[in-house]
Amino acid sequence: MIRRLRLAATAILFAAAGALPLITATPAHADTASCSAYLADAGVAGDQTAACDKGAAGDVTGCTGDLVGAGVARSTALEACVMAVQS
Repeated sequence: MIRRLRLAATAILFAAAGALPLITATPAHADTASCSAYLADAGVAGDQTAACDKGAAGDVTGCTGDLVGAGVARSTALEACVMAVQS
């Protein structure tokens, strides 16, 4: 009986620990907003939300490629995309 109780408590503990990042994760729009704000401050014109969304999702390569393809300097694009991931 005590062994089952310990197993149940351990299972609940691991489940709670596994769910914690999902509960405390920041919304993706905040990441996208940081990326977009950096680009705007750097003088990049136009809406780059789709590229920043890729960065916020962790696809820094795709984000950077889209921005460079839109005429953004590679160093600026990379910095914006990294900010999207880190925010």
